[in-house]
Amino acid sequence: GNVDNDNLALCEGSIYEDGVKKQAGSLFLPPTNARTMNYLVRSAWDHDGYYRGKMDKFRIWSRALSGNEVMESMTYDTPEGGLFAFYKFDEGSGTSAADSTGNFANAVLVNGAAFILAALPSLIPGNVVEFDGVNDYVDFGTMTLGENLTFSVWVFLQGRQPDWARIFDFSNGPYNNNIFVGFRNGGTVIGTTVGTLRSMTVLYSGSSIFTNRWVYLSVTFTANGNVDNNNLALCEGSI
Repeated sequence: GNVDNDNLALCEGSIYEDGVKKQAGSLFLPPTNARTMNYLVRSAWDHDGYYRGKMDKFRIWSRALSGNEVMESMTYDTPEGGLFAFYKFDEGSGTSAADSTGNFANAVLVNGAAFILAALPSLIPGNVVEFDGVNDYVDFGTMTLGENLTFSVWVFLQGRQPDWARIFDFSNGPYNNNIFVGFRNGGTVIGTTVGTLRSMTVLYSGSSIFTNRWVYLSVTFTANGNVDNNNLALCEGSI
């Protein structure tokens, strides 16, 4: 007759494409802690595929931006307050990408991820990072973050992406405080796990994301004070 009373805090997750909210729903609230496996386009799960395409201007805020702020941030205006990290990817050569906020050490381009010219200066000025979809990625190193958050990045998908390929995955490993954004059935999916529980909440955009053109993708996590009350029945096991 016992139950697991570890109620988990929830948040509202939202997916925006080109500043327009595509979907919103309930997710586990990402707890604030140090995450050591923080990647662009690499999953914490080794069996997941890799993203193929280009990316630019990856930003993190330590608060959930409003819909209007998300729209404003498309023009490279950075809403004031809470900018946590900003990787412009303007270096042009080498394997290091600087965080322009100065909060973190340089990210590292791994396995052949490379800077190239964007070839669309009116929308995406300067350089971007290109990924071949085989095994290259960007490693941000250790970051401490959680709860109210916003992530944004410009993406150029070269064709349909493998299911569960990542845009990013911040965690300490599989089912270990994951915050991720990736792809499922051609659309965008965001997900969270808490602690080392083998349980995950996910939210799907509900429509396929455009390929072979630049798309501004943003996701927000907003604490709402709700908890997961689905207490699970327990039993006594004997050997």
